[in-house]
Amino acid sequence: MPALSPAVSVIMPVLNEERHLRNSVRHILEQEYDGEMEVVIALGPSTDRTDEIAAELVRETASSARARVHTVPNPTGRTPAALNAAIKASKHPVVVRVDGHGMLSPNYIATAVRLLAETGAQNVGGIMHAEGENDWEHAVAAAMTSKIGVGNAAFHTGGQAGPAETVYLGVFRREALEQQNGYNEEFIRAQDWELNFRIREAGGAIWFSPE
Repeated sequence: MPALSPAVSVIMPVLNEERHLRNSVRHILEQEYDGEMEVVIALGPSTDRTDEIAAELVRETASSARARVHTVPNPTGRTPAALNAAIKASKHPVVVRVDGHGMLSPNYIATAVRLLAETGAQNVGGIMHAEGENDWEHAVAAAMTSKIGVGNAAFHTGGQAGPAETVYLGVFRREALEQQNGYNEEFIRAQDWELNFRIREAGGAIWFSPE
C-alpha cells in the first residue's frame, strides 16, 4: 500500500471572522488530501460570533478520525502572537497557515506538501487570489492583483515557480519554524516577510508556485 501523506497542522489566527470562519474551515476539511489533519484556531478578543462559531466547529469535528478542530486563546489579538500560540498547540510535521477569511482551493495542501518534497524548501506558498462579494470589495480585489496596486510580488500578481523572498501565508516544515522560534511578535505588519528572511538567512529556501 502507498504511504499516506505526512500529517499537517493548519493554523488560523482569527479576530471578528463570523462572516467567513465556517466557510474557511469547510474548505480545509474538504481538502483532497489523504493525510491526517488538525485545525488550530487562535481566537483573538472578537466582538462578534467568532468564538461561538469556533466552538461549534470543535464540537462538530470532535469524533472525526481524520481532521479535528481545536482552539487556543490569543488575548492580544495580534496576528504573530496568534500564529505562535497555534504553532505551539499544534503537533504535526507540516504547518499550513490559513487566514480566517481564506478559502483554499481543493488541492492546495496536497500541492504544497508535494512541492516541499520536490524542492527541499522550508516554506512553499502560492498566489493570494483576492476576490470580493460587493462592489467595494471587487474594486479592492482588483487593486490587490495589479502591479500598479501592489508592486511586483509574485504572490500577488503571479509568475513562474521558483525561489522567492516571501510567499503568501505559507506551508512550512515544522523544524524551520522551531529553528526560528516562530514569528516575531514585535512586527504588527510584514511578519511573514521577516520570518521568511530569517529562514533564508539560515540557509533555507522559500518557494513560490502559481499552482
